[in-house]
Amino acid sequence: ESGASNWHSTGLWHRIDDVDRSHSQSYSWYYGLTPDQNYDTGTPNSGDLTLRPLSIPNSNYVLRFWYRYDTEGPGKIWDQRWIQVSTDGESFENVLQLNDDVENYWLQATVDLSEYAGQTINVRFHFASLDDQHNNDNEGWNVDDIELIEITPPACADFDNTSAEARTLSFGETISGKMCPTGDVDYYKFEGIAGDHIVLNFDTPSEDPIEDLDLITFLIDNDGSSVLAIHDDEIFGEMFDPHLGYLLSRSGTYYVRARLWSHPTRGGEEYTYDISLTKDNDKPVGEFTYPISNTYLLDSNNLTLEVNAADQDSGLSHVDFLYHSGDWLSSNWQILGTDQDGTDGWKTVIDTTILPEQKDISFFAKVYDWAGNWTGAGVWNIGLDRTPPITSLKPLNTDQESTAILLEWTSNDNLSGIEYYELQNRINNGGWSDIIPNSQGSINHTWFIGQPDTDYSFRLRGVDFAGNQESFPTSAEGETSIPSISSLCSSPDAWDIDGDDNSPANAAPVEIEQESKNHNFCNPLSSDRLNDEDWVQFTVEDGETYIMESTPLAIMTGTILELYAIDGTTLISSAQSSGFGDKSQLIWTADRDDQVYLRVRHLDGKVAGNIVAYQLRINRFLQNFLPIIQN
Repeated sequence: ESGASNWHSTGLWHRIDDVDRSHSQSYSWYYGLTPDQNYDTGTPNSGDLTLRPLSIPNSNYVLRFWYRYDTEGPGKIWDQRWIQVSTDGESFENVLQLNDDVENYWLQATVDLSEYAGQTINVRFHFASLDDQHNNDNEGWNVDDIELIEITPPACADFDNTSAEARTLSFGETISGKMCPTGDVDYYKFEGIAGDHIVLNFDTPSEDPIEDLDLITFLIDNDGSSVLAIHDDEIFGEMFDPHLGYLLSRSGTYYVRARLWSHPTRGGEEYTYDISLTKDNDKPVGEFTYPISNTYLLDSNNLTLEVNAADQDSGLSHVDFLYHSGDWLSSNWQILGTDQDGTDGWKTVIDTTILPEQKDISFFAKVYDWAGNWTGAGVWNIGLDRTPPITSLKPLNTDQESTAILLEWTSNDNLSGIEYYELQNRINNGGWSDIIPNSQGSINHTWFIGQPDTDYSFRLRGVDFAGNQESFPTSAEGETSIPSISSLCSSPDAWDIDGDDNSPANAAPVEIEQESKNHNFCNPLSSDRLNDEDWVQFTVEDGETYIMESTPLAIMTGTILELYAIDGTTLISSAQSSGFGDKSQLIWTADRDDQVYLRVRHLDGKVAGNIVAYQLRINRFLQNFLPIIQN
């Protein structure tokens, strides 16, 4: 900060006043062109920044400085950054080459000057582009906060700083290591077999973690220098330990290099770690828990895709989620996201508002373990439907002829189809209430059984399979009245006029094969005329088969047939209509010569009216036999 008097610079080295490009305060030394912020001179270039002579009193002194660079890369063979030392002021020797470090990040390097104890030396920073390629694409080299200080050297020097000195690592083994001293690099080696999936796992202390104890590891080929794979964080920005998986392509020796992410800035006795090597050739397992195949997505802005996954050996690394639209002819799979943290389950959230309404959507998950093995899980035939159904209740007659009101409607849905309908009714001028149960989407009508002398209003809405609900109309879609019971049941059938046929004691005798008898449901024994039943009696012969048939004379008529023994209480057999407006038929082969009773009731005893009628006929059952032709 005080000036350039203690320095000598050549080439593109110059002192700049730029707070954004200094480590502290505002000044730094910069190798590059200002204001171009590159080092493109059109030719290969180099330069030196030399510090005034320094006296080194003893072996505890180091030179420490901060730097930031932006060059062709962190390798050794392209743009080079050297720290050089001279003991005679003329001939300089390379002491430290800065490489294998992070670009565009302020780092601190430490140069051990112990071998120069008692001498006066010159230190210089040497930059060489070596060629004229890509020099206009990068900024160059900044140096700041240079200091000569006396420190107590750490007693942690190791001998695994090169591939030649690498420690042997075996499968299933865990070795402890230490990033010490500052700027340390550790090497390991192991013997691998082609086709094996291997995992290198680093673990640093989880309690009281050391600041900047953030390792990065490199898998290196048998030449000791060619990098095959790099891994930094187990979960980026959260779990800082490397966890590298790789499929070995050959058998032989492999090397592992480990350093701190901020290399060469940090290191020390407390920078400890464990490294383990495992083999995992088995695939993980996984399946979707949401969504489910052959369903429709909920209409939500944020959709969470979830997968249940596990791996017994190396553990799960991450899950990739993919999407395919319903257009399988002209579209491809798209990556939606990746989950690297399974502590809360394996999932990703997507914004469904960017997706159009469609069918045949599919989602796919690629579940990876740390060894690189993966398995796939998919869900298929999924739809996205945001549009509610449209329904319309058909008009009703002003007055009904029975207590049964037929409600009919039309409907349509654009995509998923209607799952069910919700009906509401209003009595006289009261409030709306639900009619339970809901009608299935495949049905376009239902019967409502009301009370005599009452006004009714109705409204309808549809709900599709995607869960979209149509809004109820604000006013009634259908209105009608049920007259008084005296009006509905003004003309009961002949058997009820003469008394009643509601019990075996009053059962009307019928002859087999005789003409049909017409009955209606108006109970003479009840003031509300409800729950009418008709009994008839006839004589059967043992071995004969009889068919008892009730044919509705109105669409709201449906009957239950029950055959009783002569005591009028022992039920022999029964049958009933499948619904209002359908026949009921009971076929029975007699096992006696005796008198029997047939009881006829409505499917719903609350349905009454002159019009609620049926024809009853009892016949012998005749079988027709067809000839058999054999070819």
